[in-house]
Amino acid sequence: MGILNIRHGRKLFLASAVALLAVAGPAIGHADETDFASYGDWTTSVADDSSGNAFCTMHTSMRDGGTFSVIADTSGVWVRATDPQWHSYAGQNADLDVDVDGHDFSGVAHADGTDTVVAPIGTALIEALEDGEQAELTVGTEEPWNLDLTGTADATFALSRCVNALQNA
Repeated sequence: MGILNIRHGRKLFLASAVALLAVAGPAIGHADETDFASYGDWTTSVADDSSGNAFCTMHTSMRDGGTFSVIADTSGVWVRATDPQWHSYAGQNADLDVDVDGHDFSGVAHADGTDTVVAPIGTALIEALEDGEQAELTVGTEEPWNLDLTGTADATFALSRCVNALQNA
């Protein structure tokens, strides 16, 4: 599994976590989540996974009950896309493409159940989401999602503070 196309960019608090990526990310299927800030359409939360390990997330709701999230803990950073209309991803990989203001980031996402895909990401995509205005997310052959990135600069900063708190706990 590769990190979504890392390009040049400045360092963020999350950069140290990006270098330590795990394969599937936190086991967040049954997370107990606490929202602590909202910025535009984005909410930043802290949660515990099914094993009791803490992680941080910034997420936005999509059409038909779907969600797009950036998830971080002390071992890495991932994107996670969930759509209850998806039923074909169990045990499979899917191409993942994120276009932020005309800058393309692509990689392979791995299934987490039948309606969710997860992929590790690099600093460049985090920075693009932070600085961007619009993004388009395409998973496999699914219809693309359009993301309004208003508020992601503040949400990304809150996410980095959350990860720093985890590292210092």
